[in-house]
Amino acid sequence: LKTAGTRPSGFIDVTVGVPNPDSVDVEQVQRELPVGEVTVCAVEGGLRVPGADTLLACAAITVLVED
Repeated sequence: LKTAGTRPSGFIDVTVGVPNPDSVDVEQVQRELPVGEVTVCAVEGGLRVPGADTLLACAAITVLVED
């Protein structure tokens, strides 16, 4: 969404699937995407590997850019 000399308006929608949605810092995710209107939703999903400290998150990002 960043172009030379201009910043187009647009929308970014992020859905993050993790085993514990309350652990996602939604505001931090929004700050990482500083262009356009950003919405972030954390939902139950992802994967916690049994017997390990491994956690996998799955994210879906939809971007709409307006000229």
